[in-house]
Amino acid sequence: DEVLDVVNAWANAWSTQEVEKYFEFYGSDFRTPRGVSRKIWEQERRARIVGKKRVEVKVDAPQVTLNDNTATVKFHQIYESDSLVSESMKTLVLSKQDGKWRIKQELTDR
Repeated sequence: DEVLDVVNAWANAWSTQEVEKYFEFYGSDFRTPRGVSRKIWEQERRARIVGKKRVEVKVDAPQVTLNDNTATVKFHQIYESDSLVSESMKTLVLSKQDGKWRIKQELTDR
């Protein structure tokens, strides 16, 4: 499934700390958490992603729902780094932009 390929590529870019590639998965209409500016959000994400000895992000048991040009993907996210292990339920809402699926909203339930 095309949407699932995008989600797995997003997790891989995060895992390999390719932060510019990671940011490309987010659409121009991405709603940042807490309403912060996109610039501040990117600075915060960059600080969390870059410079770790090891990062691994796993997408487990994804469920994809399609509705026209919107896809919702719910999954169990397993994050491991040299300093943290975290599991959460994640929801990504994606929309088609210029023929590509891009993340427009990201929700996490811990």
